[in-house]
Amino acid sequence: MTEGTTFRTDVIGTAGEKLSGDPLLLKVMENGRRTQPAESLDRMRARCQSQIAKLSRPLLSLDTAETAYPVELSRGLRELRAHTLDFIKEEKSS
Repeated sequence: MTEGTTFRTDVIGTAGEKLSGDPLLLKVMENGRRTQPAESLDRMRARCQSQIAKLSRPLLSLDTAETAYPVELSRGLRELRAHTLDFIKEEKSS
């Protein structure tokens, strides 16, 4: 998620979950075939530079940032995690 032109947090969700913002991962291959045309090196470079420009200055330093970049779990992923932990507990008690 961005605020103005600076990234402020990332949210990790399940594959089918609809979240605000742009996904960090996109499907590019399926069944051994590209799902979209190959991106040119110039386009990849421009996208990379654009994304780096949206990081806050402390995150670009080689030193440890004073404040960690926030990464959150989506509601769907939190629910899936809770369900999985409950299932594991039930299996262990059986």
